[in-house]
Amino acid sequence: MNFYDLYSENKIVSYKAILKKKDWMCRRLFIPCSFYSTIKDNLTIYPDLFALMDQAFIFRKLNLDMKDFDAEHKEIIPIINEEFNKVFRYKYLYEQIIPFDIEDVFWVEVDLTRLEHKAYTELFCNFYPCLEKEELDLFYDPYKDIDLLKYPMIGEKHKWVLILDEHLLVDSRYYFKDCLKKIYYDSHLISEDKIEALKEIADANKIETEDYYGR
Repeated sequence: MNFYDLYSENKIVSYKAILKKKDWMCRRLFIPCSFYSTIKDNLTIYPDLFALMDQAFIFRKLNLDMKDFDAEHKEIIPIINEEFNKVFRYKYLYEQIIPFDIEDVFWVEVDLTRLEHKAYTELFCNFYPCLEKEELDLFYDPYKDIDLLKYPMIGEKHKWVLILDEHLLVDSRYYFKDCLKKIYYDSHLISEDKIEALKEIADANKIETEDYYGR
């Protein structure tokens, strides 16, 4: 498959998507994070917070839900999840803070113009605009890994996705050295002690915090 046709066989859709990529570094972008926790060695671990202390973000495995697809796709969705996760991980970015109204979610603004050269070469080809499901030609040829990239691209306008080879990550993290700009939180969704934790992370990284409650 020609990389130009990654988004769609419709040349207009592909051309518009490629045009969006041209100024990717200069966009104001926000990454959602949370206080979700896991238990490891009887200790409570907060992966997003621990990663942020090191100026990194956690990239996720794909976990598509069959109910979001038509009957034609339902049989292959588990296969797509499995095959994608053998090779890739992904992370969503947004051009604006979305009012998810979910407890313990906060946002980190990043400035990609500060990327180091190595990070730039690894990221710039792997940064994609999300498109509505109807705009993407969704199909899967088991002999073409590139077909797998379409599925995490499904999303609304002003949403972007970074899709990286798993080998570029360290413990599911990718490091955005000196690219963190500000942490935003909604004080009616996050408790005082967690706000203090965010301020400590911000202080350690020499960035600011902002409460966007009531915007």
